Amino acid sequence: VGTSILTSLVMRYIDHRLKWRPKCHKFRRAVALAKSQSTELNLMLKGKPYNCNEVSLANCRAAAHELVGEYNQPERTAKEREIILQTLLGSCCPGDNTSSTTNNKEDDEACPAICIEPPFHIDYG
Repeated sequence: VGTSILTSLVMRYIDHRLKWRPKCHKFRRAVALAKSQSTELNLMLKGKPYNCNEVSLANCRAAAHELVGEYNQPERTAKEREIILQTLLGSCCPGDNTSSTTNNKEDDEACPAICIEPPFHIDYG
């Protein structure tokens, strides 16, 4: 009985620790879909009036809110938060298309790690 309880607790812990990863994938899919299908996204990016209730923009917003909810969880490690921020915001440096998780020392000096203290709120990423 003791082993099954321990196994159950470990599985719940692992599930809880990794449940944010599918939300990263969901957000990336929503953004990719919006980029390919949304006319309102183009208007928004150009700074023009747009319909925020368009389905693809609403999906992006919902996915971003789910992911930022995971970011704001107190048990998130700094590395997990960095990955979530990378997903939501893309690169921290203009013109940098590489992941901030690389171990290039020059990149670290040019682009310091970003840390945003929770609570953090965002609409679209």
